Amino acid sequence: EESFGLVYLDLDNFKKVNDAYGHMFGDRLLVEVALAILGCLSPDQVLARLGGDEFLVLAPQTDRERLQTLAQRIIDRLKTPFRIGLIEVYTGCSIGIALCPEHGNDLDSLIRSADTAMYVAKEHGKRTYT
Repeated sequence: EESFGLVYLDLDNFKKVNDAYGHMFGDRLLVEVALAILGCLSPDQVLARLGGDEFLVLAPQTDRERLQTLAQRIIDRLKTPFRIGLIEVYTGCSIGIALCPEHGNDLDSLIRSADTAMYVAKEHGKRTYT
């Protein structure tokens, strides 16, 4: 059965990158990460930045299996280092998945559910999804 889903991403170790190389570098990294994520999406999926190092993918007409496939595709893509100027940085992300109506009936409750799932993923060693 298809439904509306979302994927909540939080970059791992982004604060360390910002602290080491500065906010301008961090901003450039966010742009590169956003472009990399966009490259993993299908045309009907929408990417939004929630702020800081958190992103949200809105996925209409989907199911858990397709969201898990998308999450793994994003995780694999973000394992590749990003080169900005002369600096090569490794980042990764932890991902939470939520489906409507299973995890909530409105966007706020879905975001909360996906956010909670993302923190569970972080506790399981990062670079994973739940």
